[in-house]
Amino acid sequence: MERVQIFEANEVSAEKCLSIFVSIISGSAYALLRNLLSPVSSKDKSLDEVIAILKDHYKPKPIIVEKFHFLSQSQLPGELVAHFIAELRCLLIHCTLICILRKP
Repeated sequence: MERVQIFEANEVSAEKCLSIFVSIISGSAYALLRNLLSPVSSKDKSLDEVIAILKDHYKPKPIIVEKFHFLSQSQLPGELVAHFIAELRCLLIHCTLICILRKP
């Protein structure tokens, strides 16, 4: 995404930035962008929106992994219940599951 700074350095108008960006990305990146935007065309989005969509795709939130860690957590033999619940609460910080555990 550092290529976007070239537009600013060369004083390219905002209207042309998206067209130039789309033309300089690789064919596979353009195909991915087209699929992510479908059924909307890239012409209907701003350069900032397109960059945000690509960033979200290439750097997704770790929701699935965090959910797996939470659901696979089990109490160790001899582990105190309070310690186990504290571990579950720590795992919920990054997980989007609704917490059933309530503080007493």
